[in-house]
Amino acid sequence: MSKRSQGIKRVVPHEKIDLSQTTLSDALRSGVDIKDIRVPESEIKVDFVCSSGAGGQNVNKRKTKAQITWSISDSKAFSDDMKKILLESPVLKPYRLDDGRIRIEDQQQRTQERNEESAIDRLNEHVQKALTPKKKRKPSKPSKASRERRKQREINDRRKKKDRRQRFD
Repeated sequence: MSKRSQGIKRVVPHEKIDLSQTTLSDALRSGVDIKDIRVPESEIKVDFVCSSGAGGQNVNKRKTKAQITWSISDSKAFSDDMKKILLESPVLKPYRLDDGRIRIEDQQQRTQERNEESAIDRLNEHVQKALTPKKKRKPSKPSKASRERRKQREINDRRKKKDRRQRFD
């Protein structure tokens, strides 16, 4: 028996998270992990169009490029403060359309299913990144050595200026 097959792994499904009635900070305080936040697939519109670029006749015959569109403002899965964060986020700006919808395209794979899955994964990654709270910067103190170097520079500058003064003896 190999090492990989030893032991039983049990997959526990995540409980469904309702973020529509809570603020982001309350959700994070209650133990919701950012990685568990996903856009419901029922709110995503998927279209398939012809891919561009190399690929031979398969590109010309099949519509494998996935274009997914998600309307942030019409979403029932996120609260108003989360929607505001998503609409203002620079992470989603390259994918934002004029009416506030998000469009992500993927044509890297050869099949519609894989491109759709990849595009949805990218959307969820961007949403998670946009909702991740920014860490506050802790102001640091100058080290003892840097304070001493600054003090020594000041002493040297004082000496230089003193030496430049004209002496009236």
